[in-house]
Amino acid sequence: MIEKRISIGNIDPIDFYGVNNSKFNLLKEYFPKLKITARGDEIIIQGEINDIEILNTKIIALLEHYHRYNMLTVANLKRIILEAVSYTHLTLPTTSR
Repeated sequence: MIEKRISIGNIDPIDFYGVNNSKFNLLKEYFPKLKITARGDEIIIQGEINDIEILNTKIIALLEHYHRYNMLTVANLKRIILEAVSYTHLTLPTTSR
């Protein structure tokens, strides 16, 4: 198991993670094989390298979206996570949001 740390930079954690970590928890639901932890402006990911790289790519896309539009909604998060992903690596949440 390896670990990767990603900084969300100067983004307000509530804007990126959501109220009560709602967006962060949804992100974790999509990647159940990974251990994903948030500590302030840092996301810590532990797991297999292939799974980590997929999530890393998605987090970068989420950060780029936030910087471009100054917001990140749950719908934005879902769209970005689901586009061009190998569904063999992704688990779709069973709860509707």
